[in-house]
Amino acid sequence: MVTEQIANLSAGNRRPGSNPGLSAQSESLGMQNAQSQRSGHFFCVKLTPQIGASVHDLITSVNGELSNRAGPLSSVHPRTTMSTSHQRMYPELLERIHALRVATLHATRLEVLQPLIAYVQAKVDANTRARLNFICTHNSRRSQFSQIWAQTAADYFGVPVVCLSGGVEVTAFNERAVASTERSGFEVEHGSGPNPVCVVRHSPDGEAVRAFSKVFDDLANAGGPFAAVMTCAHADEHCPFIPDAEARVTVRYEDPKAFDDTLEEAVRYDERSDQIASEMLYVFSQINLPS
Repeated sequence: MVTEQIANLSAGNRRPGSNPGLSAQSESLGMQNAQSQRSGHFFCVKLTPQIGASVHDLITSVNGELSNRAGPLSSVHPRTTMSTSHQRMYPELLERIHALRVATLHATRLEVLQPLIAYVQAKVDANTRARLNFICTHNSRRSQFSQIWAQTAADYFGVPVVCLSGGVEVTAFNERAVASTERSGFEVEHGSGPNPVCVVRHSPDGEAVRAFSKVFDDLANAGGPFAAVMTCAHADEHCPFIPDAEARVTVRYEDPKAFDDTLEEAVRYDERSDQIASEMLYVFSQINLPS
């Protein structure tokens, strides 16, 4: 199952189509609200009135064969403790993470996230560190949030990944997104110049993310094959081929840029950051680590 999924994502390195089987299954469900608990990490799954009888069916339809250990969702506990690195994270950031771990995830987003979960799980099962390159047009907002939060979530749960980001045009890590990152509890060292390098840390002794705008194949992202995680519609639709990507996963987010210089600016940037954070926390909470 995992091999087939990654093959489907990487074949020709083209934009993957929809999954008719999974979509049909999602539409056949009929429960309004369900709760998903795995690895002792609780997430509330909010479903539409038409969606239904069991969220277990939705998740295991894609994810159930990732491991022979997989069974009923409530009985799958790949680990019961977090990585010790999470204990050293900044208190304000940890408080934000604990709040976001119980965030509501809609069924449509669960479906979107399953290929990313499958890719990371396949790498873990192969004893290989996954490399995720989050891509949007300018590498200024959504892809930066995604890289920072994905690396933080992976470190929190002890999943071995390298998270990167890039775009198709170079601009800068937008100062509004930088400010939102700081409000989330990260420590940020500000660089200078038109495209400053911001050093973002989730803990005093943790490995920092060097956040700056760059193209997806910048030397800073060198190191081997990766999954291209497309975070915006423009880049996804205008980049049919990503060199060196062994898989392509679409996880799109709305651009908070629409609220620049409005009274809602800070709220909307934080809202997008929190959405990305909650989804990355969910993704990495689902990974079965070897005992």
